[in-house]
Amino acid sequence: MKQACSILSILVIGISIYKYRYKIVNGMMRQPGLRRVLIRFALRIPFVRQKLMGSLFSFPHTTEKL
Repeated sequence: MKQACSILSILVIGISIYKYRYKIVNGMMRQPGLRRVLIRFALRIPFVRQKLMGSLFSFPHTTEKL
């Protein structure tokens, strides 16, 4: 019975986090110190860093070969 209650509690918490995930992220991003930590963490992930830097610093590409 104790194990079933624990599993049910974890399930309810997981569903709640999933349902309100954008509100949770927006709330965390309002805090300057926490925002700085989250940005640093996100930029350590290679895929995120490449996509972000590619969109921020895009240079015109030429199709001509030199």
